[in-house]
Formats: sequence, C-alpha cells, structure tokens
Amino acid sequence: MTMKVLRVSEDCLTFIAQSPVQTGEVHSTFERAVNLLFSSGVLMTMVSDQLDLAPMTFQVSKGSLKSKGWHPGMPVSSSSEGIIIGETLLEFAQAQTWTPTWNIGSPPSEVLTRAEMLKRLEAFTKLLLTRGRPEGLLPYLCETRVLPHPGSCPSDMTGNRYVDFIKGRLDQFSEAYRDGTDAGESRVIAAFTRLVGFGPGLTPSSDDYVAGFMAASIRTPYGQAMNCEKLLKRNQKLASRAKGKTTVISEAMLAHAALGHVAQKYDRLLDLLCFEAEGDLEAAMLKALEHGDTSGTDFMTGAAAALMLSLNA
Repeated sequence: MTMKVLRVSEDCLTFIAQSPVQTGEVHSTFERAVNLLFSSGVLMTMVSDQLDLAPMTFQVSKGSLKSKGWHPGMPVSSSSEGIIIGETLLEFAQAQTWTPTWNIGSPPSEVLTRAEMLKRLEAFTKLLLTRGRPEGLLPYLCETRVLPHPGSCPSDMTGNRYVDFIKGRLDQFSEAYRDGTDAGESRVIAAFTRLVGFGPGLTPSSDDYVAGFMAASIRTPYGQAMNCEKLLKRNQKLASRAKGKTTVISEAMLAHAALGHVAQKYDRLLDLLCFEAEGDLEAAMLKALEHGDTSGTDFMTGAAAALMLSLNA
C-alpha cells in the first residue's frame, strides 16, 4: 500500500538522501501524529493534514492516523522512495518541501525598533496571560524574581504546584543564561540539569519553557547575552544534557530548539514579535496555543521570558 506525502520539512529529505537505508520502529502513535524512532537516534514525526510542519516532520492527507493500525514497536525503514511502516510506503516524490529560514544570525531588514518590539511584546504577554493555559508554567511570569513582571498580570493569577516547586530553579536558569562568562555557562548548565524533564506529558513543561527560551534568545535582534555563534554552542550544550533525563520526544525538541529550529506556528509567532510590523499577533498566538495540552503555553512562556530579558538588558 502507498500513501502520498503532502508536505515535508527539508531536513527529513536530507536525512533520507544521506542515509537511504535506515531502520527503526514506531515510537508512539496518536490521533493526528505518529513518531518514528530510527536506530541512529533520529526521531521523525508524521502528522495529519490538520497539523503544521515542524523540524523532521512530514504531513499526509489523513484525518486519523490511528485508523491505520500502526502501533509502537512496528518496524520502520527508509528507502530512496520514502519511509516504510509495516507494509505501507509513505511516498515523498510529489511532496512540497518546507524550507524554513528561521532568521538565525542574519535577521531580515524589517527588524522592529526596540520600542516597537517592546510594545508588541507587551501586547503578546497580555494575550498570553488571558488566553494561555495556567495549569503549566504560565503563572511564573507573574511570580518570577528575576524578570520584570508584565503590567497585565491578572489579579487572580496564582501559582500551581508545578510553578510553586520550580519557580526558584526557573529564576536560576533565566538569570544564569544572561551571563555570557564561563562562570555563567557553568551556572546555566547546572540550573538546566535541575529543570529538565520536570512536569507531565510527552514534552514536560520545563522542557517546553527552555525550548521557547532558547529559540527566542537566538531570534531576538536586541540584548543577546553573547554573539549568535556562542549562543548556539551554549544551547547545544544544554540540549546534550537532556539525553536520558527526559522523554525521547522532548530530547529531539530541545535539540532542534537549541539551533532555533521550531515548528511553523512558533516560527511565525517569533517573527511577529521581532521583525514583522504587519500581521495578526492574536491569531498566531492562538494557533500556537493549540499545541498539546499546556505545551504551546509553556513554550510561549519561555519565549516571553527570554524577550523580556533581552529588551531590558
């Protein structure tokens, strides 16, 4: 049986071209996504046409992927034509390729002024605090001791057991990340090891926060703690510390975010916050909120924290 792939991220095609014969297995299955784990350690995700693309992701025209009967442990292999799951060939020949720019290291000419970016960030945090999911780490923005509190903190915004437990460690991480010295690097790595894997879900809340924080820190045109090349190296050191301490899916997410490589909806949102004067910020944020249970909110909480720090540097 053959299924045609509609869209595919460029890194998927590169992986297949460079390693045409790879074997692995189905890692996990959901209604709209199937994760494939190859023996090389590469995690690739197939999503239905109801979801956006992300790094190492391809999209098929199928409302429900569970109806295919794929299950964890089922053999997977790659070939010159695509990916084979059981007896089904996922054919890439006619797929549209997504080649993201991610604006890392060389921002576009349409960079917002610092004042414009601060105004955009204030509007974003106000929306996030009123529309985001407070069950995750969102209340941290109103309880942190190292970030300027948003002026829009709701009077009833209170912490939860996750925030109460982890906010001191988030403060340590956020503060240490801003220190560009060798001592700062040691501090931020130590702080990260006390955060990674904390919270429920396939991508725990603290990991989503750090992913958003790293991606936004690389993207911001103002107030970076160090030059982009050094920042990328620091991020990759952090992501490497996640190995074996969180879920496989979260490990992959952190490795991508360390390079600034994020899903389309997050990419669009970060561009609106840093570069593009025109665009519907609320619509972009609501789309990002759809990711997981609290994952979208937690990612944006980390991004908001990083941008607050960069604009107040």
